Amino acid sequence: MSRSFIALALAAALCGAGAAANTPVPRAPANLISYEDLDLTSAYDADILLNRLQGAARHVCGLDLAPRPLEERLAAEACVNESVGSMVARINAPAVTAQLARRAQDGAIVVAMR
Repeated sequence: MSRSFIALALAAALCGAGAAANTPVPRAPANLISYEDLDLTSAYDADILLNRLQGAARHVCGLDLAPRPLEERLAAEACVNESVGSMVARINAPAVTAQLARRAQDGAIVVAMR
């Protein structure tokens, strides 16, 4: 695969943080995730990439922070799910997509793919 890095950048709107029209939106945090060491045709390596994507998304969406009210936690979980789905779609590797679908079927994650 020619691209071996993917940037996980989340806009405030993606994470459910609405802003008024005149309010400047802060720059979204980003993580760079490498997968040059992985064989994306392998289910095992696809699972490793999904773990990396989910870890980065949890960090960027704020799900790895201290306990928070239920509404905020649900918004952060939705942010993680949508972000992982979006990144998997961008990578466009069948084994990774299949692994994500398996996780969703097993109830490990809820998928929101764009």
